[in-house]
Amino acid sequence: MKIEVYGMTEKGDSHIENEDSIIIYEKKGLYAVADGVTLPYGGKEASSRAVNYLIVVFEDDLIETVKKVNEKIWQDKQVNSSIGSTTLTVAHIKNSILQIAHVGDSSAYVIRNSKMMKITQDDSIPGTSMLTQVIGQNSVHVHYYKEKLLEGNKIVLTTDGITNYISENEIMSIIQKNSDLKEIVEKILLYVEKKPRIYKDDKSMIIISFKK
Repeated sequence: MKIEVYGMTEKGDSHIENEDSIIIYEKKGLYAVADGVTLPYGGKEASSRAVNYLIVVFEDDLIETVKKVNEKIWQDKQVNSSIGSTTLTVAHIKNSILQIAHVGDSSAYVIRNSKMMKITQDDSIPGTSMLTQVIGQNSVHVHYYKEKLLEGNKIVLTTDGITNYISENEIMSIIQKNSDLKEIVEKILLYVEKKPRIYKDDKSMIIISFKK
């Protein structure tokens, strides 16, 4: 099977800098989005460190990998008060097996048979943007998902700068009308950008296509 992938991250106008980070590391089959927590500080530094540490500490056990990333950022925070916290949603693909591990409210979806299924659960208080856990705490509970991929499946990773403003149906509509992954991501980010909203958050998306 062949994997095609494209990802993009874009600063929102409400932020001084882009606090999202993404990584596409095909050598290890790793793909991740991280959304740095704006308040009180240090979100950009935390998200950047999270995706970089991910490559360094990666093991086939994705749960332990994310726990180690959290531990390293927690340790960094003890000596550097300018480092904040971040979400982290990681996909690993090897031998047609998809693993997802995540902490926070950045989302992962599997698209199969023209249906988009959310496979992550938000670590947030329902109806609010308040997170119940993030990378950069003393300890975290890592959510985990695993399944075999089939030809034609797609995986989508996004930060909430997209999912807070565009529905799954709207995302699917754009995906179904376009075959080029770069075009899909660019159109979704542009679609969100044109939506009327008070808070213009950073936007990040990775789409992975699994085919022959």
